[in-house]
Amino acid sequence: MAMAAVSPRGIFVSPETSLPTGRVHVSVKARKLLTANSARAFGLLCVATFSKSRRLPHCSCKAGRALAPHRSVQIDQDGRHWEAAVSRIGPRLPETIKSIDEAWRTGAGLLRVACFEASSITQIAVAGENLCFGTGSGRIRVVDIRSGARVGEYFIGSHLPSAVTALHFSHNMVIAGDSAGGLYAWRSEFPGSWGYTPAPDLTFVAVGHRAHNGAIAGLLCFGDLLISCGGNSVCLWHLEKEDLHGYTHKGTADFKSPPLCLSKAESDAVYLGLEDGSVWKFECSDMSKSSVLPPSEAGAVTAVAYQSGTLVVGYQNGEVKILRNSKPHTAEAFHRGRVRHLQFLPRHKASETLFLSAACDGRVCAWSDSGTALWGIRGLRSGLGKRAEDSDLDRLPLDNVSLAADSERLFFSGLVVNPVTPGNTVFESDWRQSRSNHNEVAPACEGVLCMDMAR
Repeated sequence: MAMAAVSPRGIFVSPETSLPTGRVHVSVKARKLLTANSARAFGLLCVATFSKSRRLPHCSCKAGRALAPHRSVQIDQDGRHWEAAVSRIGPRLPETIKSIDEAWRTGAGLLRVACFEASSITQIAVAGENLCFGTGSGRIRVVDIRSGARVGEYFIGSHLPSAVTALHFSHNMVIAGDSAGGLYAWRSEFPGSWGYTPAPDLTFVAVGHRAHNGAIAGLLCFGDLLISCGGNSVCLWHLEKEDLHGYTHKGTADFKSPPLCLSKAESDAVYLGLEDGSVWKFECSDMSKSSVLPPSEAGAVTAVAYQSGTLVVGYQNGEVKILRNSKPHTAEAFHRGRVRHLQFLPRHKASETLFLSAACDGRVCAWSDSGTALWGIRGLRSGLGKRAEDSDLDRLPLDNVSLAADSERLFFSGLVVNPVTPGNTVFESDWRQSRSNHNEVAPACEGVLCMDMAR
């Protein structure tokens, strides 16, 4: 097991043996900003370096125990303390890594912090050297992967903020759906940290003033076709031009049970996972649908992914099924909560197909195509406090670890610093709640971690 902890001493990574493999040191510098009404903000500067030869100071290291960083040192004169921890789980890392394929199979990537956000990160997506993420406050940001600097920022412009629940990001557009059923699109113009895009270039409307009568649960965009699911329906949209000059609503298909996730299939078809535990195939050309899997005792289907004849399905109870040649089999037990994200990795030459999963139990896992759990990450954010009136939150990806990957890097959110500090309400309050009377001595923030397999 490897341990990573953000504290005044830094981020440490080492196996569960008496010989640590390395150290990732993070220096954190916090400053208070002005407070207006119930809004709170702060800045973090994080610089990470890695050294294979340096030993871990102020840590006790014994076989069978996790490393414990020293926790008695304050980060500044105000007594603020910044701390979070994640752990790698899996077989012992090999001494040398010969290829990217081997790094993916063993989880032997270089772990670092890509960026921080003073809010809850609900969705992430990657394109090239830029990382896009949506937050629980409705803000959408794009940052440079290498430096963490903000290069783009997008606002919906509503006075009632809604959490971003679905996100599509490419080199020419950003499309986001929120918990209120809104669907918006912006051109991927990156003005840098000095500017932002205040209003969407397109606002999709199908029901009243919204795209769906429920929260947007999933988005897919390929070519000039955009597919969204939310409420009890699936909507098809035709984008007139790549520069987002207009759109056409092609039609809406209704389902008896709400669709919670979708994945690209062959041609212009998609797979849909429904709340009743069934999986359907939806043809966009004629809007026909056919059953793939019947309702399951494992609960709602909360994630699906498809590649080259293999369909992977994630359920509400954490179960993962693999469907190949119309024959489903259950993968090894790993997750203990709703599987909220599944993604296949791009194939390398002569390599085995791998896929990734993330769940609301605060775990990320890398799988072989046979359903064997190869390695994982644990200790990430496992949920937000829910209120009685938020019954729809059970269907929304607000309490999950967001996941994105390309051929060489894995990105995942859930690195939360100071999530339960007394008086800290950043992750637990919204516009309906009054400001806490306590002093916020250590504001919460969430970071996106990057595991670089190319090292």
